[in-house]
Order: sequence, then structure tokens, then C-alpha cells
Amino acid sequence: MRKLYIFIFLFLFSLAGTKAQQRATNSYTIGEMNFEGYLIRVVPINSNGYGYNIYFKDKMVVQQLNNPFTSSPLGLKNKEEAYKLAKWQVQQLHQRRSSALTKNQRFSRNVAKQLSISSN
Repeated sequence: MRKLYIFIFLFLFSLAGTKAQQRATNSYTIGEMNFEGYLIRVVPINSNGYGYNIYFKDKMVVQQLNNPFTSSPLGLKNKEEAYKLAKWQVQQLHQRRSSALTKNQRFSRNVAKQLSISSN
């Protein structure tokens, strides 16, 4: 009987852990796309803005959770702008050889103009 209780406990524990992992990745991500070998995940910021995370080989290399032109914690205006900027940043990553995590990097308003993204 004791073995049965241990088995049930271990089964429920592993089931709860799997469910928690699933919730953490799925409910927080608005959308994702593969681009030039990188995975881009768009995430909601403060219920009306967007940010993104970029992964390479399952390792996060970029986390952009604010507006990179104004440093506003509200993020970018819409998810299309988040995808545009994330794709541009992936192209920049090809030139940079570092694998260190980049967080909330600032960009000039010229980048916003180049990509037709509102910078405010």
C-alpha cells in the first residue's frame, strides 16, 4: 500500500510540473516565428504593449521588454512592430559573434524610421 501512495504522489508531482511548464511558455507568448535559425517569441507587456525574446538553439540571446527607442516600459505599439524589430535584430546578431544575453537594448530613432515603426 505504501508503494502505491509513493507512486501516486510521484505521478501527480510530475504531472503538476509538466502543467506548470506548459502554462509558463504558452500563456505568456502571443506568437512565435522562426527566422534565419532563430526563434522569435512576441510577449505582452503591461496589457497594451509588446516585447519579444529571441532564442538561438534553445538559449535566450535577446530579451526586449520595453520600447527600445524611448525606454518606455509600455513596450512596442503592436506585435507587427515587435516582429519587424526582432527580425532586424536577428540580422544584427549575425554580425555580432557574442552569445551573451542582450536585455532591453536601446536603438536610435533612425532604426525606427528605417523599419517604419512608431518610436513613441
